[in-house]
Amino acid sequence: MPGGGEDRRCQRSLRPSTDEQAQSLGGSFTPVLAWAYDNLDNIAFLLTGSKVGLIYRLLRLDDPESPLYGRYIHVIKLSPLPREKALEFLARGFAESGVVYSPRLLEAAVDHLDGIIGWLSYLGLEATRVGRLTEELLREVMEKAARLAWGEFCNFVKLRGTARYLHIVHAVAEDATWSEVKRYLEIREGPINDAELSRLLRSLVEEGWVEKGGGLPADGPLDEVCGEKRVEVLTLFPGIRTSPSLL
Repeated sequence: MPGGGEDRRCQRSLRPSTDEQAQSLGGSFTPVLAWAYDNLDNIAFLLTGSKVGLIYRLLRLDDPESPLYGRYIHVIKLSPLPREKALEFLARGFAESGVVYSPRLLEAAVDHLDGIIGWLSYLGLEATRVGRLTEELLREVMEKAARLAWGEFCNFVKLRGTARYLHIVHAVAEDATWSEVKRYLEIREGPINDAELSRLLRSLVEEGWVEKGGGLPADGPLDEVCGEKRVEVLTLFPGIRTSPSLL
């Protein structure tokens, strides 16, 4: 880190970390980071979270008036693991921890949780605690994961005061194109213009509830929102692709 004289140098490197809940500090958070960046040596801040757009909005890195404007950051993005890598991730962890498991349950766990590292790690922790992977344990982890994710999404919707996000995610879970999402939303909520739908979609992408993806071609401004052909629901809701009625 730049800046700081010899008298302010730490003997060891410090790496304070925080997650996206730091948003509750509002504008008071970025000046602290900027001051530390400029004045303290051997200190690095790790900001973590599942909502990439939220973190960028918090730091305001592209805003010339932000205290952090022009500062160097390094982004590490953890994408969902491919199926084979997810299987290997769990299998190696179970082997190191002495967890008893069957190949069938291992595959079922990966099928349900996809490659989301957080959920796979949580399952591994719970299985290590009891020493084995069982159907009951997998079901309990699935239910807890779904409750946590659903609770977060409900808070997201409540803060914005509109049920439109619920209908959009429901439609996207069915592999809907942009025009199909709009048609579905208008059936539920009444007319909506393209700009407003684009804003809602952009918000969902930035907050990490849907992601850019390949697949069915879009037939509207979705390309402008996401830069891709379509968006798909993240597996923050385990089983959502087979149970969209949850929304």
